[in-house]
Amino acid sequence: MNLFSFSLYLIIPVGTIVLSIAALSGYYFGAKKLEYQSSSIDLFFLFGVALLFGFSIFLGQYLALLMIGLPDSVSFVDFFSRDVTKSEYITYRHGKASNQGSAGEVGWLLFLVQFACLFAAAKTIYSFADNRGDAVWKD
Repeated sequence: MNLFSFSLYLIIPVGTIVLSIAALSGYYFGAKKLEYQSSSIDLFFLFGVALLFGFSIFLGQYLALLMIGLPDSVSFVDFFSRDVTKSEYITYRHGKASNQGSAGEVGWLLFLVQFACLFAAAKTIYSFADNRGDAVWKD
């Protein structure tokens, strides 16, 4: 089970939102503890961390599959493309499971929505940590 890909109504990536906020929350708590005011460079830092977080999810899956027997001939790019386009989606309604089939080319749209949510989580954490708008250490 991949919590990162858990979605509500197939389009709202709840797992991505929750995990990215958890991953980026250290910045918020550190800024509050140290009484640090965020600057625009911090927002770009959070965007970078969010991108690395999302990339590490896919890389971690790839490395785990390599350890348990994925052929070495399958490159990360091939794995990533297959993961995005061949993933099957199952919906649950009233206690009944329904297989929606593989995502196909729509998987790329769902992937973009996931990464947009990573950036939204980074912007949200940045906004919560920014009280005055300028980077100043409080004495």
